[in-house]
Amino acid sequence: MAPNIATITCLLVVSGPVFAFTKIIATVGPTTDIKPYMQVIQGSQSQRSKSLDPKKSYRFSYKTDSKELTPGIVKTRKINNPMLKEPIFIVGDDDLSMKWLDKYASKLKTIKAIGVIVNIKDSNDYHKITNKYGLPLLSVNGDGIAKSLGIRHYPVLIGQHVIEQ
Repeated sequence: MAPNIATITCLLVVSGPVFAFTKIIATVGPTTDIKPYMQVIQGSQSQRSKSLDPKKSYRFSYKTDSKELTPGIVKTRKINNPMLKEPIFIVGDDDLSMKWLDKYASKLKTIKAIGVIVNIKDSNDYHKITNKYGLPLLSVNGDGIAKSLGIRHYPVLIGQHVIEQ
């Protein structure tokens, strides 16, 4: 079962505050020029930015609650997902995920896996994890990913041909 393009798009849109670049991790069929859409988005952002007070501090919320995903054992299984261009890993703010990251952080960096963190309380916990492991993580609700890939637990590594822990 291939990941839903809306899920992939959501990951890329949410990554804006976290990453300074866009990385294509999956392609599906023909593409469309995004320039007209970006003009609309940029126009609406510039209108919103006029109402922001530059002297006020704004805090981005990293809190996520994924109801479909919980820490647990993931059975390795083969998949066929050639659209997934980069491996993705999912972790949470829990002991099992921290032990998994202790063991696999180096491998995840080597394979340039894209990280998703689910079930996290706040930005302090997010920064504690990213600083400790040096991995880029997107703080998102993982329910869409869980449904589209048929997974219920994390930590997990998802590649083109395998889902494994």
